[in-house]
Amino acid sequence: MKKTITLISAFLLVFVQLEAQQVYKSGGTSNSTFLLGYPSYAAKSQCIFWPSDLTNATSGSITTLYYKYGSNGGQDQTLYNFTIQMGQTTATAYAAGPEFFTGLSPVLNSAAYTIPTGASGGWFPITLTTPFVYNSSQTLIIQLTFDSTEVDSWGTLGTSNTPTKKIISPDVNATIGDPSSSVWQDMGFDLAPVGMSPVPSPLSALTVFPTPCHEKLTIAAQGADHFQKINLCLMNVIGEILFEKEMMASETIHYDVSQWSRGIYLLKADLDGIVTVRKVVIE
Repeated sequence: MKKTITLISAFLLVFVQLEAQQVYKSGGTSNSTFLLGYPSYAAKSQCIFWPSDLTNATSGSITTLYYKYGSNGGQDQTLYNFTIQMGQTTATAYAAGPEFFTGLSPVLNSAAYTIPTGASGGWFPITLTTPFVYNSSQTLIIQLTFDSTEVDSWGTLGTSNTPTKKIISPDVNATIGDPSSSVWQDMGFDLAPVGMSPVPSPLSALTVFPTPCHEKLTIAAQGADHFQKINLCLMNVIGEILFEKEMMASETIHYDVSQWSRGIYLLKADLDGIVTVRKVVIE
């Protein structure tokens, strides 16, 4: 039985590595609340990322975005009427004005979207409801809008906004943006490789974060039917089961991982025979 579990675990590890590739722009230590906070200044924002800005840039379908926790005062953040739109262009700068890019594709629309609190510098995910087809040879545009927030002074980390790669406005319908925000946020995303279409499932909104994780692992499933139950199983890479747990599909749970050794683990989620696997890194 142990050999069988080990073989299954090895297969799942390969599957996770093939299923998604982490692409990112990182290195920021500056905090800005003008991305996911203060709608009186930044109810609408656009950030552009040139191909040369991104590490591991590869074409594919973007399924999950990631940002870095900054200063959030130890509080969850809820964004109301939160939308994300994405697009691409061959341009490598904003037009005079600067003008917001138009013709973007909606990838997420939520009446109330909650981001649990996390440690500064850690990545947190936002799972898209509609994957975005990304061409790694073109500039990526990400637009965020929301009407109000639970916490205004909720920050994310990034680097200098010079040259201008981020513009903001208090008006979600604005056509001209303000380039004065000093921080251009770090960002990452997961990809489904070209030729592999993401298959929507009740588990598509399952998120596991932060990763890497130091003390507390959060598992959230905000997209499935509230009355369904998800069976969770966490294994290490040699197939040993660390815990098994059942959670409701509308639930968010927190698990203490401080006693576990550093390394890579696999979280398998099963909802009525539909299975997905998430990679968990403990540091």
